[in-house]
Amino acid sequence: MRTNYRNTLRLKSRKSMSKYRNIITAAFMLIAHAVSACWYPTFEPQYYLTYNIIDNDAKNSQSETDMIRIWQMLLPGVSREEIKKLIYSDGYTVKDLQTLNLTTQLKTTLGNNKELYDYIVLMRETETECARTANPWYFYYDDDPKLQRLDSLAIKAKSRLSGKYGDRYAIQAARALRVLKKYPEIITIAETHQFKDSQLKSIFDQSLASAYYYTGAYEQALEIYQNSGDETSLRWTLEKLGMDTNNLALARQLSLAPGNDSAIMRLLQAHIRQMELASDKDESWYWNGLSLPEIGEVISVAKDAAEKGLECYKPIWQYTEGFAYLISPVDYEKADSVFSKINLNAASPHLKEQIRTLRFITQSYLREYDDTYKNWFAGEADWLCKKGTEIIDRKRIERAEKVGLLGYDTYSHPEEWHTNFCENVIFFRNTHQSYCYPLDMLHRAADCIVVPKMLAANDTISALQLLDLVDHAGLSAEEIIMADSHGCASICFAMECGADVATTAKTTLNANNSWSSLIKRNSSITRHSDRWNDLIGTLLIAETRYVEAAETFETVSDQYGSNIYDTGKNPFALQFISDPLCRYGETKMQSLSPNHKKWFAQRMTQLKQTMDNANKPRKVRTMAGIDYYTGIANSVYPCWSLTRYGEGSSPFFPYQIPNQPIGKRATEIIHDYMCEEYFPVDQPSKFNRSYQRLKILRQESIKNIKEQIALLDDNEAAEILMKIGQYLTIKHHYADTDIANQLKSSCDRWSDW
Repeated sequence: MRTNYRNTLRLKSRKSMSKYRNIITAAFMLIAHAVSACWYPTFEPQYYLTYNIIDNDAKNSQSETDMIRIWQMLLPGVSREEIKKLIYSDGYTVKDLQTLNLTTQLKTTLGNNKELYDYIVLMRETETECARTANPWYFYYDDDPKLQRLDSLAIKAKSRLSGKYGDRYAIQAARALRVLKKYPEIITIAETHQFKDSQLKSIFDQSLASAYYYTGAYEQALEIYQNSGDETSLRWTLEKLGMDTNNLALARQLSLAPGNDSAIMRLLQAHIRQMELASDKDESWYWNGLSLPEIGEVISVAKDAAEKGLECYKPIWQYTEGFAYLISPVDYEKADSVFSKINLNAASPHLKEQIRTLRFITQSYLREYDDTYKNWFAGEADWLCKKGTEIIDRKRIERAEKVGLLGYDTYSHPEEWHTNFCENVIFFRNTHQSYCYPLDMLHRAADCIVVPKMLAANDTISALQLLDLVDHAGLSAEEIIMADSHGCASICFAMECGADVATTAKTTLNANNSWSSLIKRNSSITRHSDRWNDLIGTLLIAETRYVEAAETFETVSDQYGSNIYDTGKNPFALQFISDPLCRYGETKMQSLSPNHKKWFAQRMTQLKQTMDNANKPRKVRTMAGIDYYTGIANSVYPCWSLTRYGEGSSPFFPYQIPNQPIGKRATEIIHDYMCEEYFPVDQPSKFNRSYQRLKILRQESIKNIKEQIALLDDNEAAEILMKIGQYLTIKHHYADTDIANQLKSSCDRWSDW
């Protein structure tokens, strides 16, 4: 079982497991490509949902705004709120209108315009009667009073088509006739009535399109539906005409008429993301829907729509074409070429940002890696970090409001605050999942393109700095503490690189350049020194550099150190050498230091000094050596939290195999020594160092323990061997000792050995 190193996360994982299973099953923001050994999968940033043309933060109330504006011209001086109450069913009732149960202002205004007042009453009556027949359980029958009432309203409306409000009466007549299924009469009104107002004509056309559809005039209906952006009706009409009805085809049709921006973008995003989410039937174990044949169709339709559709939609279709080249097989040059030709002045603010984001990905690949590259990357990455931080900040406010509504005070209930806000961010970040689009795209570019470039250029320091940035961008210092585990790419990579690289990554940020500024503002390296120093100290322990480790942990606050996950096991318990799962009293820590790692490093330093001190008695030096090598072996396992941040199968960690083309990106699995038996895999040697180092370290330490035992007299050696369960050794080599005699008298199977 994979274990996060924070107590908070450890306690929370059980109660949240069911919820997380549901989250993963939905996979609403990403594509799963690989599964870890525990109950949740990990994901590769390469497969984040990338097509993002809809501005989810935009408030689309244009239709209502337009309607209110029209009525304000008829009712000058009347407030928007009063107008809404007047024309919408959730405001004044029909009875209120008939009895003039209105505000004094409305009474006066309508009293001075009897003709408008009569129309408003009829409009609301028609709306009410139509609504009564809209119930799915309603069935038409002869002499139905509802229909009779509608029929009389239709007749009344038709009789007033020549008056001042004739266009409006035509709308109400068509509305009633549509419910009555008297479609030819609607067509007759369209052919005989001359509309003066184009906006009112477009409202009438919705009923007219239905009349055309139900009378078999599908071509005429199609023209109206594509002008109105009515997706559902358009799809039905295309079916009747034997034409393609998928979302891509609908978007193409809507590009022939103005005012369909929102509908086109909604259809395209639904179509493209469905492609991104589609599974590869040939490999059911993995998700990989990015190499579908439909990609060619997307490119073809996008090119055609950009050329033949209205000019205002061209940036949308060019964005779509460029994106299609980023789907397998990836062609960064073609994608960038398309993006570079888009007229940004014709694009919406949101679309401009999305074009810039995707071009950031293409340029990350196409530019040659050098100092100029890093400066350019830093500028774009900083922009994405700011956008992402804005989103995270907004989510914090939203969460705070929700928590407040639930009766929680974020100050007096900090645990509830963190649980509610951080649980998704922590879980998603540790499993490389999507949770914030700008940061997702930064993560994708960094992990899949930029880090491989850095490794190919032997710029390991920058690679580690960048991985730390994408792991922690947008998070506060306090959230950074909670968000760490061995699932973070920066943790995995730091374990591979070692303490010297991690130290250099911190000390090289003093330069006055855009790269250093980017890292300092967004990574954990300078924003949370305790966290980074703890990482360096942990790496030093894993490298048995205990003097340096102890010095490093002196810079880590006890408050931070006490929060680090600890197994609660005694690293100097000999019983663990033969039985890592031993639970005897000696294997448990009786009391913990405020900083367990610092205490361990200091104790190991003292033991090493005693071992090497020739002035100490032989037995003292030997016993110190046994404790020292026991500490090393147990720090690897079972007291694994001394040398790393997780135990079990590490997550799938995406980066490039060195000396391989960047297009051949590989997914590496970093194992700890316990996973080799269950998860055998051939790994490039460069990215297998931590696994091999820890494995060999434990093996050598156990060998050294045996060598130290050999230096003791028989009774002393037998006592040690007893603790590590070496009963056979005691019988055959230390048979005359007190320990052997004790075993003879208490063990029923002594003679079988």
